[in-house]
Amino acid sequence: MNRLQVLVAVSILIQLLTSCADPPQVIQGAAVSYDDTSKVLLVRDERPPQSVSEFSLGTAEIGASPVEGDLLRISYRVREGKNQAIRVMNRTRQAELSGGGGH
Repeated sequence: MNRLQVLVAVSILIQLLTSCADPPQVIQGAAVSYDDTSKVLLVRDERPPQSVSEFSLGTAEIGASPVEGDLLRISYRVREGKNQAIRVMNRTRQAELSGGGGH
């Protein structure tokens, strides 16, 4: 391997290792409210103490739009003190679409 190939390989390895350093967090709970205009979602965590958290869905991948009461699973990262959703899976709507019924 020549020097350029080694540098490229090391650079790729460093990028791979640093991208794994910040895995997304996951929450599952019921949708409290969703504002489609501002792309802000409030979710009540299913785990005690069942606190309500706010998520920005600006660039998130969203399966089915959340409706109050839907069971959601959200992967997110905290950026500048705010929860930025990466992916929103609507477990309620997914079950309905697949014929599995609701909750």
